[in-house]
Amino acid sequence: YLVVIWNAKDVAFKDGKDSDIVIVGYPEGQKAQSTDTHWNSEDHTGAFNWRMIFPIQLPNPVPKFKLQVWDANI
Repeated sequence: YLVVIWNAKDVAFKDGKDSDIVIVGYPEGQKAQSTDTHWNSEDHTGAFNWRMIFPIQLPNPVPKFKLQVWDANI
């Protein structure tokens, strides 16, 4: 199971005028994987070229995949 993250847009800022965007994804019941960080986004967008690979069994009766967008504050 391959997921490719290319872009994020319309990302809400929670703490000021910019955001450090990280995207986390995982199929239900598996360990989460995350992209690298798109630092200091001021225009509510992020550019990535990130691949996440997950082992899954097919057919899967409940194929749920969760995607989360985070602000990576240090």
